[in-house]
Amino acid sequence: TLEGSVQLDGTSDASVVKFSALPFTVASPYLGGAYFTYNSGGVADVIVNIDTASRLELRNSSGIKLTFDTIGVNALLTFVVSYRAA
Repeated sequence: TLEGSVQLDGTSDASVVKFSALPFTVASPYLGGAYFTYNSGGVADVIVNIDTASRLELRNSSGIKLTFDTIGVNALLTFVVSYRAA
């Protein structure tokens, strides 16, 4: 389980929000859960995808990947993430 917050740097960018270099390798892709909030858009529709490279990727409830522009370039992301390690 990881917990923390990240302040985005204000750069306008259409790339997908991903967190890499997790402290432990994920045992299986998509095995885990998370709670993310962000101050520019609230908590609506934020889900997490965990891939085979142990990266977390933010998506909305329709499965659409969230970009930095979508979330807000100056957003403060607060999170709690749990996943099974290999």
